[in-house]
Amino acid sequence: LNAEIYVPLPGGQQLSGWVAIGRRLSGEPYTSKELHFLEAICQQAGIAIERAQVVTNLENRVHEMNALARISEGVN
Repeated sequence: LNAEIYVPLPGGQQLSGWVAIGRRLSGEPYTSKELHFLEAICQQAGIAIERAQVVTNLENRVHEMNALARISEGVN
């Protein structure tokens, strides 16, 4: 990946992934303020990704329950 920095995407239960950031075009190193900003953004993104996965799982369960309800109605 030729990345200079790897920032974790933490979730509430588990790690959601990583963000790989390459060197700046100017070649200057990242400042500590910029690194703290990246960590904050990645923390929020990790939580958002986890929430989106929960919503998707719930939608799939509702769809499955609706299908099972139709099948049970047909059997009755």
